[in-house]
Amino acid sequence: MVGTGGTMEDKMILSKPALHQGFDNTSDKQNVGIHEFIHLLDKEDGSIDGIPSTLNGKAYALPWLELIRSKIAHIKKGKSDIPEYGATHEREFLAVVGEYFFERPQLLQQNHPELYTLMAQAFQQNTVNTLKITSNPRKELQRNDPCPCGSGKKFKKCCLSA
Repeated sequence: MVGTGGTMEDKMILSKPALHQGFDNTSDKQNVGIHEFIHLLDKEDGSIDGIPSTLNGKAYALPWLELIRSKIAHIKKGKSDIPEYGATHEREFLAVVGEYFFERPQLLQQNHPELYTLMAQAFQQNTVNTLKITSNPRKELQRNDPCPCGSGKKFKKCCLSA
């Protein structure tokens, strides 16, 4: 949950079990950590409005808004594999599709190529080429495995010790 005002301004509170579940299951297109972090990124320009700050003032901001409206309509008609929660509001659409973008980039690119391209521009990431899902996404990480964060370090010397 992202705080948008008062004492919660710019802070994120997450359920530890929900956070672990999001990263343990990399095939469901859902991850509460990614979702809430995207809300913080969205707020970078002062408002959580579903328009990433990297798109503000750019030529592809209008196509982004048109695509959001089109995709939300498809979700509401039950004609999309994007989770239904993405249709509740434009700000939620960005966060839900962001989860999809980082969890299942190849599937997003295959099912929604235009949306994938705009997300890649917004996040300045080509996740299809940089995020590879292993053959067993639920495999437990071992201490000497490469860290999944991409640092190049062993898991025990990186995120395990954090």
